Amino acid sequence: MNEIRFNPPPQEIPTITPEDTKKIKLKPLFKILVAIMIAVGLVFVIFINKDKIFGIFNGENFYNAVFLTNGEVYFGKIIKQDSDQIILKDVFYLQAQKAENGSQSVDNKMILAKLEQQFHGPTDELFINRSQVVFYEKLRDDSKVVESIKNYK
Repeated sequence: MNEIRFNPPPQEIPTITPEDTKKIKLKPLFKILVAIMIAVGLVFVIFINKDKIFGIFNGENFYNAVFLTNGEVYFGKIIKQDSDQIILKDVFYLQAQKAENGSQSVDNKMILAKLEQQFHGPTDELFINRSQVVFYEKLRDDSKVVESIKNYK
């Protein structure tokens, strides 16, 4: 028996013009350029807003108690810290207030005082030498100091 074979009908071979070649090569390059522009934009936005963004990690959203070698304690929000210093803002400290009853002196009462209310008029930032810090700790929102600070405001 004789076999009969049929070839598939001839297909038209697409021709690629030089313009098509440029389009094909530009698509991945265009995607890379767009990705780089987005990355640069994000880095720029982060750099502009770094204090707001990284404030969460520095402690700017909660109060800290910083204990110094001379026995003083300052309360505030840490906005920056490095190996040399700690910078506090919204600073308060404990101040002894003598309560007098006639001619007799009664026990000292500790009150929370705002740093910027001192006589010499400092700003509300305190730059503390790291060598003078014994330790510091984060304060809970329900601590008496934080409640007093909130009531002060």
